Amino acid sequence: MSAAESPAVAVEEWRSRDVALLACGRAFDAVRVPCDLVRLATRATDDTRAGALMHRALGGGPVFLDRVARQVYALTACGAWPAARLPRVEHLGQGCYLGVPRIDRTAPAGRAHWCGPPARCACPTRPLHALIALGLERLGQAEANA
Repeated sequence: MSAAESPAVAVEEWRSRDVALLACGRAFDAVRVPCDLVRLATRATDDTRAGALMHRALGGGPVFLDRVARQVYALTACGAWPAARLPRVEHLGQGCYLGVPRIDRTAPAGRAHWCGPPARCACPTRPLHALIALGLERLGQAEANA
C-alpha cells in the first residue's frame, strides 16, 4: 500500500478491476520481460508455466503475468536493478506506474495474476538478470539457426 498514491483508491481499484495502479520507485521497482523471452529461459511451453517457473527460480519473489500484453513483471527492491540495459527488457522505477493485481489473484484469470504467492518482498536481481540473459542467449541461438 505504500506504493499507492491513495490507499483507498487502490483498494477500490482492486475490488472493481482486480488491478490497481501503483507507483514504482517507492516500495518497489519492476522489471518487465516479454513472455517469449521467459519461455525461452525456462523452456516452458506456455506463458503461465513460464511465469510459474520464473517465480520458483526467483525464490518465490513477487512475479506476475499480464496475459493480455504477454509480459512478465518481477518486482525488485528500489534501485537494485543494474544500470546496464538488456535488450527487450525494461526497468520501471521512479516516475513509472504499474497495474498490479490483487495479492490473492494467483490463478490465471482476468488480465493479470501472480505467478505464485509472493514469499518475499522483492525478487533477487542477480538470479533475475541471469534468467533474462539465458533467455536472450537462447533467442540469439534460435535466430542464428533460423
